Amino acid sequence: MNNNSNNNENNEKEHDVLEHNNDKNSKKDHYHEEHHYDIFGNHDDVKEDDFNWKTSIYTSKRNLTFRLTLSAMMLAIAIGATAMDMYIEHLIVPIDGVILPTRFLDILVITLSIGSLGPIFSSCIAFIVPWIHMLLHGGAIHNPLSSLVDAFGYFIFIWVLWFLYYFVFKNSYTHKHPNNKIDLIKRWVPMAAFVPVITIVFTMINVLIIYLNSGSGEELHDHEEHSVMKLINYLSEEEHEHEHHHANWTSFSNKLWTYTFIIFGIELARFTICYSLFGVLEPQMKKINHIYK
Repeated sequence: MNNNSNNNENNEKEHDVLEHNNDKNSKKDHYHEEHHYDIFGNHDDVKEDDFNWKTSIYTSKRNLTFRLTLSAMMLAIAIGATAMDMYIEHLIVPIDGVILPTRFLDILVITLSIGSLGPIFSSCIAFIVPWIHMLLHGGAIHNPLSSLVDAFGYFIFIWVLWFLYYFVFKNSYTHKHPNNKIDLIKRWVPMAAFVPVITIVFTMINVLIIYLNSGSGEELHDHEEHSVMKLINYLSEEEHEHEHHHANWTSFSNKLWTYTFIIFGIELARFTICYSLFGVLEPQMKKINHIYK
């Protein structure tokens, strides 16, 4: 401890940092409560501005090139993960012709990329991956409508996680908090808000799709008979729309709460697993982010 303190004092004398020269109080950075150096002796404070939402969204030309290159790499890794998810989807749960997605490896990879890419690039990857999964897995399991729903769901997933984990709880992209108790709170408390919110979102989406499917009179996984445009045209018919939808809703409402509880339970387990893995692996991503920041 004494050797480390002496080294830091020597480094501080040798390392001239303008923002720390005028105000003694400013020597305490936002995260470490001290003037901080990395393992190479370089000045490495975490600033309050690091948690500004603009820092995640806007980027310089140099950083843009880096993010585009890294986005291509993360997309390739996410494609590999979504290919592995095909084995998980053998646990298929069809409800009224709608197959509920059970995969989580692909979205896990994408969430781990937020610290490096920011929410814009990560959410773009999140929107693309479900379409690639559909091409890999084939139309017997997935169709354009289900992939569109997954794409928007994944997009929302990324922004909700970024908002809670990095913006509200101010987790650093590059540093664990030096106090282990505070670090655990900052990493795991967001789970209490994130998992219920995203579970409710996906539950509502899937219930809506099941209702639309029951109203269309055909199964969504039958890709030869069904298309997104056909469903849209069906819903736009005016002659029998009101009468038919009323009868369909009466029939569907009898099963509504049963479907809702089943879907909610599946999605709750899915996203609990996903966030748990994220909470364990994300500190390791900080090390990579720190090297290339």
